[in-house]
This record gives sequence, structure tokens and C-alpha cells, in this order.
Amino acid sequence: MRYEEALIAISNLGPRVFSGGLDRMREFVAVAGLSEALTRPKYVHVAGTNGKGSTTAYLQSLMCSCFGESRVGAFFSPYVFDPRERIQLGRSLVSKDDFARLTAELLRVEVPISEFEFKTALGLATWLEKGCDWVALEVGLGGRLDATNVVTAASGAIVSIGLDHVNILGDTLEKIAFEKAGIAKPGMPMVVGELPAEAMAVVERHCLDVGAPLWRLGQEVVLEPGYRVVTPLGAFDGLAPGLPGFKQPENMAVALAALVATGAALDPVAVREGVRLARIPGRFELHEWRGKTVVLDGAHNGEAAAVLAQSLRDRFPGRRMALVTGMVQGHDALRFYSPLLALFDRVAFAPIDSPRARSPFELLTEVGGPAARGFDSVGEALAYASEGAEVVVATGSFYLLTEVLAGLR
Repeated sequence: MRYEEALIAISNLGPRVFSGGLDRMREFVAVAGLSEALTRPKYVHVAGTNGKGSTTAYLQSLMCSCFGESRVGAFFSPYVFDPRERIQLGRSLVSKDDFARLTAELLRVEVPISEFEFKTALGLATWLEKGCDWVALEVGLGGRLDATNVVTAASGAIVSIGLDHVNILGDTLEKIAFEKAGIAKPGMPMVVGELPAEAMAVVERHCLDVGAPLWRLGQEVVLEPGYRVVTPLGAFDGLAPGLPGFKQPENMAVALAALVATGAALDPVAVREGVRLARIPGRFELHEWRGKTVVLDGAHNGEAAAVLAQSLRDRFPGRRMALVTGMVQGHDALRFYSPLLALFDRVAFAPIDSPRARSPFELLTEVGGPAARGFDSVGEALAYASEGAEVVVATGSFYLLTEVLAGLR
């Protein structure tokens, strides 16, 4: 099987159905002979509404610097530019040959499974075959019923909790917190970021009920000036977050604390290198294009939009900015655009190549704006937005970023 054939075969497996999904995952893993992979690498499991990808990237880089790249795996959801971003070894994507070969082997397993569940199993097979000792594992959606929750992790993290995917996870912070807290298991240390009070109460109660020790950012874990991170098991200073953005120091602190919580011995020099070298596509990612700065950011809910807005104000004060944007169904457009629109002189709504995409003209009607227009192509949207702008920001969906980057190239 060739790599391109593998991608097509996986896409034909169909979307996630949360009802019974974790049971299907367990059955698939058992039949595929992957049960050893549920505990053999030491997993750090990362959930959250926003910031979980960046936190996973910090964990991946910390593990690589502290333990050696050959011993580390990582799983990201979603991918931005390359499907192999989901499954990584060291700081690199899994090879196309390995991806295709293992896909062909797993397709022989006669257990019905969704595309996401299959990709999770593909990660398990990859890390087991390559002898990984550590894996930074990002939750796909929620936590309690997510396919990644099939593993037994050495520690876990809940980075943030906000209103997103409410049609699946619930329409209150408490309901969403319950789903994300479901990754906690007996004796498994949990690190949480700064959560709304009603969400924190749910997480605290769940961790107490299952016997999962809890470290909270701002209490047991402290991020001090100069990016010094203090944990119950030791402090680390001289840190320089490798990812740009308003919230990245907090994501770094949560990641480092989650790794410390496993009890692993961490060399301070390696820790400093790890946080400095962290990288992930599509999170305040900067490009230069035709004399302008282009920011690619996968924000797609209200909380993420507010963080992006603050990051833009901090990074580009007084600069003329324009927005290229689009969304898929299932997100609150008004809530997303509310903290953003005042920053931009022009807004260009662009189409997204996805069956779930919302029409740019529908978004224009719903959201509006004095200098907003809808377009039939990303190229036209980029051309309009870039006129007179010093900074062009593309956001609203990870799916959009792939097309914008192609337009830049």
C-alpha cells in the first residue's frame, strides 16, 4: 500500500460516533495485539478546550531534550498541514512508508472503527514498534469518551475549559469539565491550568472521587516572573517559551508540571532546551509574504479568539491589520468574532474546502463589519485583505490555514 492509498483508506472509515467509541477502541486494540501499547510508553495525556496542542508540543520537546528523541512519540489533534502531524517520533513526523505499512496491517483487523479511532491505534502501533518510552498524547475531543482515553497515563493535564463543541460535550462549563476530567484515573497525577470556578469545582470533585492527585496552576504550580516554574517536586528557572503568544508561558508551565508529576528525573539544562525548542504549526505562526507579516492561528472559539486578540495587540501595537477568515459548522460565529473585529481595517470571509464549511457570504451576513466582504476563493480574500495592511491574520479554522499557506506559496 502506498501512502496516498493509506490516506484514502483511512478517510473511508467514517466520522467519530462517541456512543460506544471507547469500547470499540478497546476491542480493536485487543484484537490488533496492541494491548501492551496501552501502558508500555509512559503517556502524558493532555485535554483542554484551548492550548492543548501547544501544551502537547511543549511536552514533546521536553521529553526529547530530557530523554532523547529516539525514545519519544507524540500525537496531535487535529493536524494542520500534513496528516502525519498526528503521529510523531522524536521531533519528526512518522515516515510515509511506516504510515502506509502499519495502515495496511491494521486494516486487516475486523473490528468496525472510525477514522479518528484508527489513527489513534496507528499511533499506538507506531510507538510500540519503535520502542518509545514516552509519549505526549493530545486528546481529540472531550476526554472521557475519546479514543485516546484507552491508555493508562503516567500523568495528565487539563489546560483550559471553555464553551466549544457544545452539541457533543454539553452546553455548560460544568458538563464540559466533566467530560475533560474523565481522563483522570486512580493514582494518576493531574495538572490543570486556570479554569473558571464552576469548571474547577467539577475537576476537583472528580479527581478526589477517583483518587487522582491534583496540581493547580496558581496554587500547587506557580509561574513566577522571568518564567520560573515552581512545582511541589522542584523549581525550574531560566525558561524561555519557544512558542509565541499571550498564553504560551502558562501552557509551558502546565506541560512542565505534568512531566514533573510523573516522577521522572529532569535535568534543568535539558528542561530549558526543551521549552525553548518547542514548535507546533498553526498557533500564532508567523510568515513573511510580499513585505507583510502573515499570522496563521487555528483559533475557532470565543476564548481562543480573545487570547489571539491580546497576542496581536501585544505583538503588533499600532500596526494596520487585516483579517482573512472562515469557519466550519458547530461554532458560535458571533462569540468568536466579537473580540477580534475591532482590531482590523479589513475583513475578508473566505471559503473552506470542507463538507462542514460555512459559506463566507452567510458569515458576512451574520457577522458583518464596515469593511467586511465575502469571497469565492482564498486567493481573492488574501488579495483584498492585504491591500494597505502591514499584518494579515488568518484564523477561524485549522482547515483554512492549509489553504492560506498554499496561497502564500
